[in-house]
Amino acid sequence: MAPKARPAEEAEPKERSILGVFSSHLKVALVGLPCAGKSTLFKILSEEIQIPDEYIPTKGVEVDNVKVPDRHIALISQLYEKNVQVAPFFEIRDTPGIGLGSHIGEISGNEFLDEIRTVDGIFYVLRALKEDNMPHIYGTVNPTRDLKFLQLELQIKDAHILENRIKELEHKMGLKSDKKLILEYELCIRLQAHVQSGKDVRFGKWNPAEISIFNQYNLLTAKPVVYLVNISAEDMRRRKNKFVTEIWNLVEVQDKVRIVPFSCAFERQLLSLTGDEATQYCRDEKLESKIPKLIEKVFEANGVIFFYTFNSDEVKWWQIRCKTKTLDAAYAVDKCKRAFVRIKVIKYEDLLASGAKLAFKDVGNLYEIKDGDIVDFGA
Repeated sequence: MAPKARPAEEAEPKERSILGVFSSHLKVALVGLPCAGKSTLFKILSEEIQIPDEYIPTKGVEVDNVKVPDRHIALISQLYEKNVQVAPFFEIRDTPGIGLGSHIGEISGNEFLDEIRTVDGIFYVLRALKEDNMPHIYGTVNPTRDLKFLQLELQIKDAHILENRIKELEHKMGLKSDKKLILEYELCIRLQAHVQSGKDVRFGKWNPAEISIFNQYNLLTAKPVVYLVNISAEDMRRRKNKFVTEIWNLVEVQDKVRIVPFSCAFERQLLSLTGDEATQYCRDEKLESKIPKLIEKVFEANGVIFFYTFNSDEVKWWQIRCKTKTLDAAYAVDKCKRAFVRIKVIKYEDLLASGAKLAFKDVGNLYEIKDGDIVDFGA
């Protein structure tokens, strides 16, 4: 659906730092206008079979866990004869539809913006289909307009957060002279100017020291984004929708690969079927589910990978940011950085290539854990 080629200057987008502080597992919020398909998608991801036909506004933030298709754990549990007690998941939060003034609490989305500041990433849900029984709140279907509006609301909210922090710093600086306070104050002024110019924080140029300061603010526009474009099943089959191309042209270069067209109507019907019925439905419709793809994209956007540990009879999964070293990964396991003297790893790529059990190998404290690695933090 997107153009086949990029302009020469867009061929290789520069890798940017992923902002924010990651905790134990990925947390993602669905953000969109009313009637965009957010709540239906939330129920699909939550595998809720009974989804009402009529539009029911979301009253508050709803939270559930989404199962993650995990090719690693199936192979690991099979080869090493270990049980999996808790299947891999990430957390999803559904929010009320955002509208004009949500950043200051004027309408339906008045509370959710503060409530999703602690998530790691954002799914923008954009409606790109007409439905006679579901009129658009602005009269016409135009997801590029809607996306610009959503981006603006989040930028304004961040500007308010920064304004409050600036006032706090001004008060503190009035009480004492402190170089750190001055540096943070100057950074907040730059951040505020950045979002007020219509730019997300994640697209700014910040050094590691500055990032460590504003990560504590939980700014909304610092969060990685995946764009979910809700189109008709017919457009999915044709692989053509003019709005998808317009969104592709609108977003920043590095975000173009994070646009996922999907059909809420198709996914909803597919969820109601099981086994052979679901397989036959996909064949009849000449379509396949996009749920695995959107899950893959949100993990990719947030730079989150899995690693695994064993005990006597269980394999357990853990989520960390990519490029995490073994000693830092130890903190994810027991919340204290002990001086592990022998950290050993079974690399998943080696396991996959061999198709048989492998022994752990010493790697040391500075080894960067790769997606799927099995780690032994033996002291």
